[in-house]
Amino acid sequence: MSKLVIVETKITDIMSVIHSLSDDALVSHITLAVDGFITDTDIRFRQFSVDLQPYFMEFWSRFKDEKKAGRPYLGFTNFERACDQKLHYCAKQVRRIANGQPTPTKSTKPVNHLTPAAKLARKLKAERNAKLDAAADQHQEEVDESNDESQALMNVPYPEPVPYGDILAAADKLASAVLNGDDDIVGLAKIYLAMRPTRTPTPTKPAKVVANLGTCEACYHAPATVRTGGYLSSNYCDKCAADDREYDRKALIRKMGVAKVINRFWSWKSLPNEPKTMDDGEGGQGSLYSKRQYIAMLKEEFLGNTEYNQTWVAEYVAAVEAKFAAL
Repeated sequence: MSKLVIVETKITDIMSVIHSLSDDALVSHITLAVDGFITDTDIRFRQFSVDLQPYFMEFWSRFKDEKKAGRPYLGFTNFERACDQKLHYCAKQVRRIANGQPTPTKSTKPVNHLTPAAKLARKLKAERNAKLDAAADQHQEEVDESNDESQALMNVPYPEPVPYGDILAAADKLASAVLNGDDDIVGLAKIYLAMRPTRTPTPTKPAKVVANLGTCEACYHAPATVRTGGYLSSNYCDKCAADDREYDRKALIRKMGVAKVINRFWSWKSLPNEPKTMDDGEGGQGSLYSKRQYIAMLKEEFLGNTEYNQTWVAEYVAAVEAKFAAL
């Protein structure tokens, strides 16, 4: 008898023994094996899947037979719940082991070859980034040069003043020489002119030190000129700072809308102008929201609240009131 026949005979014997087990015995055997695999780290998963494959096959086969007959198996009609509560194991993995695939097959990802358009886009992006880096470096050099010049002008020393007594003494000598006709009058005049206090030259006003804010963090193109406040501060150019303020203004307007102030089931068109009451179906009366009530809620929540820009709030409230008055 060949080895293949012996192996097939053993497998057939095992399957016949498993097939003769009762439902409770089958579940008990699988549960013990699963709990042992989870708690014992020395058990290899592949050996565990090989040993339990016929048991999982039998469990799955019995479940499908009972479901086909319109009866629940062990009180369950859902295979996932049956595996979870009876076997303490995942139904997806039970099916894989029963089918002889305990782990999913690995698929090799195809190589992503760039199209000519994608290559051109990547090249243009690299060139643009290089230009932005060069512009940022040039801006940094200009800032450093301006700061160095300002610091040099601030460090210019003032000339030491000549004592006033020495100046008076030189003036007296010059006056005596003029009165007495001294021949050395020219030399004394030169000495006095050299000692006479002259107007001290006012040092040039230092150039304004430019704050280095780098490149705009929104467009990454223009030099940043505005630093926004708040916890997450950013450096923007003038245009991007204006766009950021406009975005905040529109976000605040959305927050002051009817759907946010009242609830999402209401809109300006669906709100009645004045409060109305209606039967609630239980013998009572319920009041509906109205445009007038929305305006009152809007003022109470946003007007005077320093958390919001009051200029934008006042403009929006005025527009809503004008719209209500025109009805």
